Amino acid sequence: MTRAVTRTPEWWQQRSPAFLASCARLVEERVGADRLRGLVLCGSFASGDESIVLETEPPILLSDVDLAAVVASLADLERWGPRRVELGAACEALLPEVRFAGRVDVGIMLPRDLAALPARPGVLDMKSAGRVLAGDPEILSAVPAYGPRDVPAREAVILVENRIAALLGLAAASAGPAGDEWYRFRYEIAKVYTDVAAAALSLAGSYRAGYAERARIVSAAAGDAGSLLGRLVDEPLARRIASWTRFKIAPSRESAAGADEGGGAEAAWERAASDIERFRALAASVAVSGEAGLSRPPSAERLAKAGRRAGTARDRLRSWRGYLAPLGARRALEIAIARGAGMLAAFPDDVVREHAARLLSHRVRRGAGAPVVRPPGGFPYRAAGWNEAASQLSAAWRGIVFGREDS
Repeated sequence: MTRAVTRTPEWWQQRSPAFLASCARLVEERVGADRLRGLVLCGSFASGDESIVLETEPPILLSDVDLAAVVASLADLERWGPRRVELGAACEALLPEVRFAGRVDVGIMLPRDLAALPARPGVLDMKSAGRVLAGDPEILSAVPAYGPRDVPAREAVILVENRIAALLGLAAASAGPAGDEWYRFRYEIAKVYTDVAAAALSLAGSYRAGYAERARIVSAAAGDAGSLLGRLVDEPLARRIASWTRFKIAPSRESAAGADEGGGAEAAWERAASDIERFRALAASVAVSGEAGLSRPPSAERLAKAGRRAGTARDRLRSWRGYLAPLGARRALEIAIARGAGMLAAFPDDVVREHAARLLSHRVRRGAGAPVVRPPGGFPYRAAGWNEAASQLSAAWRGIVFGREDS
């Protein structure tokens, strides 16, 4: 249980820099100063948009702390890649006065990976707002200087599908009247709307950094039939984006009341599910057929594949090998036989995201009571019931994205 207190934003502003500096020292000491080329702070912490609840005791840090550790060699990557969760947990222990609802996520990469980063919203943010906490202060110069129009429409679909996979895991979550889960549940709902805003702006070629700025631009364009952005986001969706963005920036009971439209947590989930399911269909149509896809949607098969990542068949097969290896020989063989040649056409995360979109559409259009079709090999879920299938798929997604299923 948490108890209500009154804290000012200055309380956190005084502690956040020291915490980040402590994380940098810890990572540098463990990896080795001679092996760490740079440690970069990314995401909402880098832009100053992190979400922390200051009206509880202890305060609840909702945002993830995203760190990119650039190591010197492939041997360093192989050593620390599997231990990224260990590094994150050690950093979290440095701030015992705050409760982590999110995580410290330490990504491990090589210097050459920086130059190979694709044009996507997070990379634009990293280039413009990333902060080097340790190592070479000029290391971000290796990141390509993309512009908003360089972001492929596919990346917007991927962004939305990732949020759908997370939303599926929230369907059975507890969102009681008090405690961490009350805030965490609503924070996840807020991320649906802030990601929709980011995806809409990416599709329109006008992505901007900052949650508030994106909400402002989307609100100004909402419902304008003469612009792509206005056709993607209608006025009701824009209002939800604006209200949930306010909650995400400053999470509190008061800001949540401004976003809540009544009906409690379950109704908020259903609205978010309906909104993002509809938006995903629009985003996929634009990714496949351009703006003309909004009036003449492509086939369901083409829409389902709109978010597949770029790469070669060799890249995909290598990714499958990496995913299957920890599962054990029997389970890996079961999935490999079932997927067959399909393993050359899609990455494991592509498959997870595509099934996430299908599961959500099933829920929105048919309800949770209708049985779902099991995918080949039981990947990414084995269940025939919607609730269990959603939980299994979301766990598989978390395992791929974060390296652990309890994120």
